[in-house]
Amino acid sequence: MNSNRMHTLRVIIKGLCSYIPLYRSRSLRGFVMERKPLPAKYYYSVWLRHMVKAHEYGLSTQPDVIAELGPGDSLGVGLTALLTGTRKYHALDIVKYADIEHNLTILEELVELLRNRTAIPGPDAFPSCEPKLDSYEFPFQILPEKRLSRALASERIALIKQALQNVNKQCVNKQEDAPVSIMYHVPWEDAFTIEKNVADVVISQAVLEHVDRLENAYAVMHAWLKCGGYISQSVDFRSHGLSKKWNGHWEYSDAIWRLILGGRPYLINRLPLSRHVQLLKKNNFEIKCLLPSKDNSSSIKVSDSFKWLTQEDLETATCFIQAAKTV
Repeated sequence: MNSNRMHTLRVIIKGLCSYIPLYRSRSLRGFVMERKPLPAKYYYSVWLRHMVKAHEYGLSTQPDVIAELGPGDSLGVGLTALLTGTRKYHALDIVKYADIEHNLTILEELVELLRNRTAIPGPDAFPSCEPKLDSYEFPFQILPEKRLSRALASERIALIKQALQNVNKQCVNKQEDAPVSIMYHVPWEDAFTIEKNVADVVISQAVLEHVDRLENAYAVMHAWLKCGGYISQSVDFRSHGLSKKWNGHWEYSDAIWRLILGGRPYLINRLPLSRHVQLLKKNNFEIKCLLPSKDNSSSIKVSDSFKWLTQEDLETATCFIQAAKTV
């Protein structure tokens, strides 16, 4: 049996094992990709990269309210936003991963990174992190001294810490006039999870490829955003280790894919860039930034279910997208 078939057999066996409740609960997080805890500087890098690109494409870099899809085990992206001036942070996930004690440590480290005006960690630190930037110097153009000093005032950091400690006490965090607010929504499902027309930014980092109801996700993100608000997302179209080739997941038939998925509530949706662009337009988003990363190193024979893929789809490994809500 060749290596491709052996790899397929292994991922099918993992899929079948996922029907065993204890096995699934222990390994759900690692089934999509093997993950190790990420340091604070990763989340610092992600938020600042998104904001640098927003500035470059004429979008707001001073959001009052943000929502993040799929923060996973750390709320670090949202905490960085709060530490740079954001007032309210909605974290939305489908499984409760975040550990408060771990996030308190992340918060302390983020404070030091910002106080030191640390340069944005670049490709040397996180080679696969998107988007890529022309410069990784500290972005004073979006974080001038006056704004950052105000955001990092000791009393404000104390409020962020208190909001984090109370993250599961929804009655505390729903105060509309609170100077700092963190809300953790698990599971999130629809437009009613948070208020409509309140978010300035909806951000996600390598998350939308895991959302099964992708059309619904774009519709609810549009509902959450204020007019003129925007989504900022990095999407990873690769197979996440489910095939030997980075784009080999498009070779699997629907029947084989059902075996690989098994009993897991999510895996990857296998939808390419063209489908995201289609859904953005359908849901009244104006695309401001579309930065695909290409990989034409792997030739595949697509399954019948994916005959409609374009050549661009087959070569787009990741893409960074920013798109503004229109009426």
